[in-house]
Amino acid sequence: MSSLVVVDDHAYAIQYQGNWTAGGIYPEYDTTTSGSHSQGDTATFTFTGTWIGVYASTGAPGGWGFPITEFTIDGGQPASFTSLNVSSQSYHFPVFQSDILEDGQHTLVINHTDAGPSTFWFDYLEYMPSSSDSSKHLSSGALAGAVVGSVIGGVLLAALVAMVYLYRKEKREKRSIFAELSGYQRIAQQPVALLPYTPQVTPTLPSSIKYSGK
Repeated sequence: MSSLVVVDDHAYAIQYQGNWTAGGIYPEYDTTTSGSHSQGDTATFTFTGTWIGVYASTGAPGGWGFPITEFTIDGGQPASFTSLNVSSQSYHFPVFQSDILEDGQHTLVINHTDAGPSTFWFDYLEYMPSSSDSSKHLSSGALAGAVVGSVIGGVLLAALVAMVYLYRKEKREKRSIFAELSGYQRIAQQPVALLPYTPQVTPTLPSSIKYSGK
């Protein structure tokens, strides 16, 4: 199943035209944003997939005004967004989300349309890639997760193999010791044949011997 691909505003795949400036603070995505200050500024992104969404930092009109931004896919009917009239800033705010698109290549154009003075702070976009194309568009976070997962899996497998080897080695040593002790025990349990006691008799020699004829 395909996963959403996140594209930061500083990605090379996004083409900017007009008076855009770099910005960004925490908690904006990757602590970066791109600000449009002039009417007619555009950002263009081409992707292969079935859906796309755009996210921005909005609100706080005292500093940023009320920028009006239009979003067009494949030259179709534009969708318009006007900045929120709230005193606090909102981050990762979904300023545009497309309908489900036909699977294939599409082009999104972001256009700052009001005369200002106002600033539209574009943060990032995300899209659903085609199922056949998703493996080519892994985000850096997904790729890093795959690498870390592979490393951890390899370490766990090596640890498991080592544990099995030590367990079998210890078991073999225990069997060897048990067999040796069993051999000693069988020898110790064998019956011992006892011979009857025969007292030693010391012969008595005569004190003198007489020979006849002498």
